[in-house]
Amino acid sequence: MFVSITSLRLKKWYVRPLFYKHTLLSYLQAKKTPGHICTKIFVDKGWYSTLTAWEDKKSMMLFAYGPGAHKKAIKQTKKIAKEGIIYTYENDTIPTWPDAIELLHKNGRIVLPSNK
Repeated sequence: MFVSITSLRLKKWYVRPLFYKHTLLSYLQAKKTPGHICTKIFVDKGWYSTLTAWEDKKSMMLFAYGPGAHKKAIKQTKKIAKEGIIYTYENDTIPTWPDAIELLHKNGRIVLPSNK
């Protein structure tokens, strides 16, 4: 199974409605994508995180970069977020949130550098 953990820190409080819209539409898309196992959403200390699990890499890539809400959300990331990290890996189990956040910050790739 492929697990993908993504975490964003939003630019300002007023981008939350747009962020929530994209999150909801992407969540609904994930649920309908073949090969989807689970999607979880978590907010902690200003970081908005998602965890998705997929049967295989092809399913994950179809969701992430195929047509649909998630592809549109990716295009809005720089408008919404000031920082972003992603970590994708293969595993037999879905991590707990504490483990997922630790893995993300230990092994993640910065996809949107801080504007600090």
